Amino acid sequence: MKLLVSAIDCSEARSCIAGGADIVDVKNPKEGSLGGHSPEVIKSIRKIVPKSLILSATVGDVPNKPGLVAQAALGLAVSGVDYVKIGLCDHFTVSEAIYLVRLLVQAVKPVNKKIKVAVCGYADAVLKGYLEPQHIPRIVKEAGAQVAMIDTLSKGSGKGLFSFLSENELLSFSRQSHRLGLQVALAGSLNEEDVVRIRDKKLCDLIGVRTLACRGGKRSSTILAPRVKEIKKLLSH
Repeated sequence: MKLLVSAIDCSEARSCIAGGADIVDVKNPKEGSLGGHSPEVIKSIRKIVPKSLILSATVGDVPNKPGLVAQAALGLAVSGVDYVKIGLCDHFTVSEAIYLVRLLVQAVKPVNKKIKVAVCGYADAVLKGYLEPQHIPRIVKEAGAQVAMIDTLSKGSGKGLFSFLSENELLSFSRQSHRLGLQVALAGSLNEEDVVRIRDKKLCDLIGVRTLACRGGKRSSTILAPRVKEIKKLLSH
């Protein structure tokens, strides 16, 4: 199980690397759950992340505007990332979501045929009337993407992934995704107990954190290398 840690700048990216993260993710929490960052920041982080590690970046919590999203994803691909992530943050139908992701895939693959596209549904999607996570594996598969992901849209509420989805629901999501040949990623204000639970039940291939790796367990604080090491150690048990 690989550890993804979301950094906001070069300093945090260095802490991710020093702490042993497998995937250095770039996002801007000020713009939402999967807030997108500037090309300048992404390029600067690309320069310091070793090729032996995976660099991921988020387009954002995206609206149902396929052309706009595809253009933004192309920018990430040109910046040299290995994974492009989006969150479906609008009132999509399944067919609309497939169309958007397909356009995104078509935009990034000519730049780097090995690039992977992660599509995120939100565990708390029902609160907004958005697409619920059980639709994500089909969307990912039919659009030609590679990673089915679940995160939480609401941050700082004290509620995480398991507040909205049961272990059985996550297991079903994982099995469905794996049957389709997809990777599975889970995130969403995870605490240490959640990490252990996900590890022991083998609920995913990639586990994503930010808050847990930050000073004082605050999402708006700074990622610390020792915290990343502790999380990585938890996953290795």
